[in-house]
Amino acid sequence: MTDIPTETPKGAPEAPLANDAMARIEAMMIAMMASVEQRIHQIEEAVQVQNRTPSELTAENTRTKVKATNTIGPHVETTNERNVTTRPRAVLRTPAMFSGSTTDWPAWRILVENKLRVDGICLGSPADQCAYIYSRLEKMALKNTSTFMRERRDTGTPDDLLAYLERIYGDPNVKARAVQRLYALKQKPTQSFEKFLPSFERELADAGALQWPDDSKIHTLVMALNKETHSALVHRGIPSNFTDLVHVLHRISADLSGFQAMWGQTKRTLKAAPVVEDIYEPMDWTPTVNMVKANRFAHEPSMSREKDRNLMGKRAKWVEQGEMDRRREEGLCLRCGRSGCRIATCPLKPARRPEEQKHRINANKAGKTRRNGPVSAKKSDRHERDLVVESSSETEFTTASESSKSGKE
Repeated sequence: MTDIPTETPKGAPEAPLANDAMARIEAMMIAMMASVEQRIHQIEEAVQVQNRTPSELTAENTRTKVKATNTIGPHVETTNERNVTTRPRAVLRTPAMFSGSTTDWPAWRILVENKLRVDGICLGSPADQCAYIYSRLEKMALKNTSTFMRERRDTGTPDDLLAYLERIYGDPNVKARAVQRLYALKQKPTQSFEKFLPSFERELADAGALQWPDDSKIHTLVMALNKETHSALVHRGIPSNFTDLVHVLHRISADLSGFQAMWGQTKRTLKAAPVVEDIYEPMDWTPTVNMVKANRFAHEPSMSREKDRNLMGKRAKWVEQGEMDRRREEGLCLRCGRSGCRIATCPLKPARRPEEQKHRINANKAGKTRRNGPVSAKKSDRHERDLVVESSSETEFTTASESSKSGKE
């Protein structure tokens, strides 16, 4: 039986070429998978190193050194040794410089203590941490601690340096003063509870009152509220829990703010309404003296405004008839010319006519001349003439009285 030769179709790839292509693709896939697995393994090792505690790193470093000492042959650096010698990256930001301010000292110390607790591994040994704290000092704080660092540069610890700074810039009576400020703290009449609460919580923490019983904290907060908030709280009831009390006060503050906003809108609407001015007509009668005395206190000028108090006791200036007509047309005060004022309640005294004012000036000058004596020849002559006139009038009066007496007799 003879084999029948098979013919390969035209355009079909040969079997050896197809096998080679598949082999190359498979090799590339295997290489890619190996690279991915290696990368994943490196990432896992880095995460494990970051999560290790300082004690674990120290123990592993010791085991690695012992193993390297017992190993014969050239030293090969391992991955663990590279991770131990390389410090991890810091997490918290660097604290600001401290210049020696007693008010900034409490907050700055908290920042430094948090930095040492979180990033202490990054900073190094206790001596390195002490040097780091010293590097964050400036001005007077740097000068005051220079002797301490010179004496204890190698043996100093961060706790020793912080205790030294506490003795210099700390306040031993800070809690006592904070308690006094806490009891003296009061909510302002126009201050919302949202703005008052941060100040109260700060003073509460400074006074060491965060661990107080709820009854003490509730009593302190209620006594610090303003009258409006306190009245609203009394109507709603005071909770027995401090946290619930804060929630209730937040709701009261929101309700009061909404009411004030609504009332302010109503007041603006009423204020925008046109005001009908009273129309004054000229009087066709003259009040008698008794009527004026009876209504003396009915038109007293208002002393509630500062500008009225400043004008009290002064006299108005005489103006022409045209100015008076203009004031009357514009609704101004006829005496002072201001808006919102009426002649009945004007603090100024009535103006004098120019002739009356001139007469009063002459009378005042004559009175000064009689009190001070003659200052010139003309004034003395005038004074003598006045005396002659007065004496002649007295003589005439005496003569007339004597003649009347004789006629009666």
